[in-house]
Amino acid sequence: MERSDSLTGRVRLWVPGFRRALKGMAFILFLVTAFHGFCDVRARQEDDDLRTRAIRSLDNGIAFLLDQQGEDGLWHSAHYGNLREGAGVTALVLEALAQNHQRLPEGALERMQEAIEVLSPTIDEFGYVANKGGPDYSNYSSALILEADRVAGLKLSAERRRKLVEYLVRAQLDEPEGFAPGHCDYGGWDLTGWMTGTRPTTGTNVSVSTFVIAALCPHRETAEVRATLSKAGNWLEGCRNSDGGFHFHPQIDHDGNKAGWTSEQRTVALSYGTCSADGLRALIALEVPVGDPRVAGAIAWLEREIESSTVPGFRNDADGETWKMGLRYYYLAALARVLHLLAPDHIEVRGRAIMELLVESQARDGSWRNAGARMREDDPLIATSFAIVALRLVVDAGNREQR
Repeated sequence: MERSDSLTGRVRLWVPGFRRALKGMAFILFLVTAFHGFCDVRARQEDDDLRTRAIRSLDNGIAFLLDQQGEDGLWHSAHYGNLREGAGVTALVLEALAQNHQRLPEGALERMQEAIEVLSPTIDEFGYVANKGGPDYSNYSSALILEADRVAGLKLSAERRRKLVEYLVRAQLDEPEGFAPGHCDYGGWDLTGWMTGTRPTTGTNVSVSTFVIAALCPHRETAEVRATLSKAGNWLEGCRNSDGGFHFHPQIDHDGNKAGWTSEQRTVALSYGTCSADGLRALIALEVPVGDPRVAGAIAWLEREIESSTVPGFRNDADGETWKMGLRYYYLAALARVLHLLAPDHIEVRGRAIMELLVESQARDGSWRNAGARMREDDPLIATSFAIVALRLVVDAGNREQR
């Protein structure tokens, strides 16, 4: 009995203290919950503020490009002589503006249509987009105009659309150009598609081929286009590495494989960011399923290489550093085009990183310029075109995440 009374007394002594402890723990939990809630609200506010600034930057970039349209209706490079006539730069700008067609100010589509009308006589004469005097990156330009017309409805006539599709089919390197199945360049596109008959090549590459593939895929109702795309799919394998990434040229020892090789013998070309994003985009355009090992491998490569401020895959030497920066804006646009395929946390984190970089690097006049001239991104027409494509895609990705 004495032990029971003693225990009861002790319990009576403990109860108030226990109650006070519980109250203290509850208060601490309340503070922790409130702090986390505050942090979540603050993070959402910061994300909303960044998105608002990104949208403002996007609109300013669009305005800059529209302001640069020449009196003749085209866009002309002030930096590079072979781009001054305007066809190639105009095609690049039109596709970038078309990707933003829902944000364009009043009258912008009419001005874009004016540029199409200026370029149309060369399509009638040559069958591809060109300057009056001749070719100007005809494969890129023709593919970009087809894509701009598809996305924004620029009223390219059915006959001119047919001519551009036929030209891009014809520009593929295959038997008429003297390339047989089994050759590394068979089935791809190079920079000289306007040349006819048997010819040498500067080398097919994953960049121009991806733009052509993307432009042709909406026209796969014809057997000729389907056959062209089938050859392109086989060609693409020559640019794919075992690590899931892609290199630029299928000719492994080609100097244009900019990230270099695993050895001095040049038997394995290194994957790098721009090529890997383009390769993934080409696979998706060719309707390779997301679950296919080739698509999964490219996604995994891009998720491993999380750097967004410069192009991943290059060595940390002087030459590699200039390539990392020289391709920056092209990479941001290429990555943004496939960002929706990555895991949700990558979409969020990488999208935010791209927005932050572009908002901070925009000039006061609304343009973007690369300090490095290695890939001509020091020309604001080129860098700004890439930047507004990237910004529009990551802003839209963020809006989807919010919904």
